[in-house]
Parts: sequence; C-alpha cells; structure tokens
Amino acid sequence: MLWSPSTRLEIEEWDFTHLDSDIGDRILAIHDSRDARTITVPINQDPRLRLHAVRQILFNMGERP
Repeated sequence: MLWSPSTRLEIEEWDFTHLDSDIGDRILAIHDSRDARTITVPINQDPRLRLHAVRQILFNMGERP
C-alpha cells in the first residue's frame, strides 16, 4: 500500500545505541513495507538528516514530497 494524502504518517524514535556501532551508527531511517504509515528514526537525530532520510523513503515509495 502506497502512502496517500488520507494516510496518517507516523514517525517513531528508537534508541539504536544498544546495537553494534557498525550497524546502529549507519541507520538513518527504517520503513517496514508491511506498515506503510510508520517510519522509524534514531532518537536525537539531527533534524536535517531526519528530514532527508524520511523524504528519501517517501520518494522510494513512489511519493513526491
């Protein structure tokens, strides 16, 4: 299911510090294609980096934010 204007987008913050630093430091945003409305981002992420990551996910979903 693609995102649509009637779909409520949710951004969740997760703490990835418990992951190995090789993995946790590289996570910009995560999207599970089975749940089109939730995008997960690292807690305390720079807002500009977060916006870029979320926009890229939406773009990859076929959206043009």
